[in-house]
Amino acid sequence: LKPHSWRGINFKGLGRPTRELSADIGICETYTNTTRGACLWIGGHSRTATPCGLTPGWLTDDDKSNCGKQFVIKQGQKNVGGRVVNACSFDDSTRVTTGQGCSVIYVTKVLYAELGGNVDDPNNVGSVKIDSWDLCVYPSKCSFFLFHYSKLTFSCSKYIHSTTPPV
Repeated sequence: LKPHSWRGINFKGLGRPTRELSADIGICETYTNTTRGACLWIGGHSRTATPCGLTPGWLTDDDKSNCGKQFVIKQGQKNVGGRVVNACSFDDSTRVTTGQGCSVIYVTKVLYAELGGNVDDPNNVGSVKIDSWDLCVYPSKCSFFLFHYSKLTFSCSKYIHSTTPPV
């Protein structure tokens, strides 16, 4: 059971595992297999059309405000963390719902291994199950002070944000 105080993004029941992320040049930064990093949804490969004037996703090419943000992943009693290094469309499988896109997180090899993934096994499907993940309010106290995604003012806050400038 997860502690009652944990209010992270619930992964269970969404049908999209956490996957291994290979080294790359991301929209936030260049990262390696040893970078403690993750890729969040860019809003692409969605099952449903986005209403006019709205953009789904945690990051876009135009809004990189979540780049470098610290995160924590919970898996049972284990916590692992890092920073947002890239944006992904999650187009390696079926199209995603907005809920799936906003709750899935892909991680670099070092974090994937810490979460129990076997990076050296050719029969490994490249995915692990997690309980939840969240962005950190205070990176120095990442495991103690967390925002729930619905309280964030970022792109996936309530799944969609407006790109229309205020009047």
